[in-house]
This record gives sequence, C-alpha cells and structure tokens, in this order.
Amino acid sequence: MSSAETRLLVACGAGAGMGAVYNVPLGGALFALEVLLGSLTLPLIPPALATSFIATAVSWLFMPAKPTYLIPTYALSMPQIIFAMVFGPIAGLASSLFVKLIIRAEEVRPHRGIAMAAPIVVFAILACASIKFPQLLGNGKGVTQLALVDRIGLPLLAILVVLKPLATSACVASGAPGGLFTPSLTFGALLGALAGHLWSNLWPGGAPGSYAVLGGAAVLAATMQAPVAAIVLVLELTHHVTTIMAPMLAIVAGASVTARFIDRRSVYSGRTHKGRGANPTAAHDQNTPAYPLSQEFITVSVSANYAEVLERLLAIRAGRPRLLYVLNENAQLAGRIRIESAIHPQALAPILATAAAGDLMEPSKALDNALTTAEITARLRTETLGELPVTDKKTGRLLGVVRRPHRPLP
Repeated sequence: MSSAETRLLVACGAGAGMGAVYNVPLGGALFALEVLLGSLTLPLIPPALATSFIATAVSWLFMPAKPTYLIPTYALSMPQIIFAMVFGPIAGLASSLFVKLIIRAEEVRPHRGIAMAAPIVVFAILACASIKFPQLLGNGKGVTQLALVDRIGLPLLAILVVLKPLATSACVASGAPGGLFTPSLTFGALLGALAGHLWSNLWPGGAPGSYAVLGGAAVLAATMQAPVAAIVLVLELTHHVTTIMAPMLAIVAGASVTARFIDRRSVYSGRTHKGRGANPTAAHDQNTPAYPLSQEFITVSVSANYAEVLERLLAIRAGRPRLLYVLNENAQLAGRIRIESAIHPQALAPILATAAAGDLMEPSKALDNALTTAEITARLRTETLGELPVTDKKTGRLLGVVRRPHRPLP
C-alpha cells in the first residue's frame, strides 16, 4: 500500500478505538476524518464509518451502551443564545492559549538525563496540590461530570479553570503518556461553567449546567480544529443536547473561527516548524560563505496535508523558485517540494485527500554553514533551480538559502 492508504488505515484505527472506548461510533469516525486526516471527502467516509461501527459494536458485548456523561435535558432560553454568540470568540482565544501551552510542554519534554526523574518530581507536586484540590487528579472525567450538572461552586471553578490546564501541561512536559481529548473537554466545561455563572448574574434564565455543555463543545471544537466532530462527540457523550443545539452551533462556530484565525495548530498536530529559529549569523567564522544567506524561504511540516502544501507553494512571491523546504519533527531539513511535483503527483495513490508533504518531497542537496565560497559556487553552478538550502552542520536545522546571482558565476 502507498503511504496515503496506510495513513487512512491508521486514522480509521484510531477513530475506531475512540468510538469503542467512549461509545461514540459516529464521533469516532468523524474524529478520524476531520481531526486526523483533515478531510471529509467521500472516499474516506465509508472505511472510517465501518471501522468505528465494528469496534463500537464489539465493545457493546463487554461494556454497557450508555452515555459517558449523565445530564438532564436542558431547556432552550434566550440567555443561552446570546451567551453563545458572546462567549464563542472568548472560548476560541482560551483554546488557542491551551494549545500553545500543550505544545510548549511537548517541546520541553526531557529525552535524556532527567527523563526518569521528571515524572517523579511533577507527580509529587501534583500529589501535594491534590490534597487541597483532589479534582486535579485523573483525566478530568469526574470533574467534567460535576460541571455539566452544576455541582461545583463559583470559587472552586475559578481555581480549577487555571490549575487543571497547568496540571495537564505539567504531566505532558514530564514525559508521562496520556490523552488530550478529555482534558480539553474538561477545560471547556470548567470555563463554560465559570462564564455561565457570571452570565447568569447579568441575565438569569438559562440552566447553569447548560453553559458548561456549551463551553465544553466550544473548546473541544477549537482545540481539535474540528467543529463537526466536536458537536457530534458532545451529542453522543451526553445524549441530551438536542434542545440546545442552536446555541451550540453558534458557540462552536465562533470558537473555531477565532482559534483558526489565531493559530491553525490543533492540540493533536503538535509543533508546526517555522524554520526561523536559528540565527544564521551566530556561527560566522573565516569559512562562512560570502553569499548572502536569505531568510526568504517557506517551510512546511513533513506531515502537512496536500491542501496546505498547495497553499504555501502559491504564497511564494513571483521571481522566486516555487520550492517548499520540508522539515521533520525535529525541525531538520528532510527534503524539498517542487511545484511540478505537487501539481502532477503521479506517484500518489488515488486517495489524494490523505496525501502529506512527505509523499511529495524529493531529497535536497543541502549546504552546511562550514563550506567555503568556492565550494558553494561550485554547487550552485550545477543546481538547475539556482537555489540551495544551508543547514547547521551539527544540528541539521535549516538556517537559510543561498541563491545564484543573476550575473554569471566566476
């Protein structure tokens, strides 16, 4: 199978696992499509639905087919609708901050040396904090249930909405494995419940627990960058939100648009490499190339989807080679993509919607920052595109590009 077909099967397997564990067959399928594959195209839908249905049906043989969260049927009111319109962008902003916090935690995760000690220290601190606030323990399922039925007071909500994301990010930073779906929903439910209590003081009428439901859906949609999947997941997790579906659609739309405007990264996509972190002038010595090191280049993650690749290629201004430099998960140069390869991807499978930058790239002959001017001149003379990347000799990170001057090379 091609890498695109393999990627589809992996996503379907992950969605099926979610469908079985949380008893959300349709939500699991949409999680695979919208979150992991980033596409709802027709060729991808049948395998996602089939795998999620099979996994969930098998789980019914061993686990009860009941909703994960037990809530009453909340009546619709005008305060809820206005709240959804006002709070949606706020939830999107809070979600972006939460995603940045998780990504930063992943970046500082230890890989050697203190990797064994970090979880011990972090969990010892968490244990001490949980003596006063036991709600910090676990993935948040219990505290979410309490928030959805308005069983948490306003002072405790104000504390947990800060401490719970910090506890989650600290565990991630320590290197401890764990999911982010329930913690994202928990943060949203706490934030929605807190805002709902304050809103009810201004405009009474809506059930306090309904605001936690709306907040959970909004933050879940924004952190996953998947509004449709979030709505369906909340619907299947509770079985009792159809009466407040109108404000839920409004708040999810506002949160998703705001979060995407701030940052396109989701809590699952992790780090998006910018290619601008290194300082190309920091290692200058007598062997530093005399060619100017240009910072006018565009990078893309090796896992970026096909649509993002095309978008970035078209963003390159006229007069420059239509080249994208592909970076791996360590921000090291992995290859390059020419626009000809992206427009005519003969090597890709028919399932183009699951294609990634890694399927389109070709090897790139990189220069290291220790080469002399003469060596760079010789390399540029044989480069048909007239442009070569320069990487750090020790780390392999992309520092910049050098381009052949318009005049003939000496």
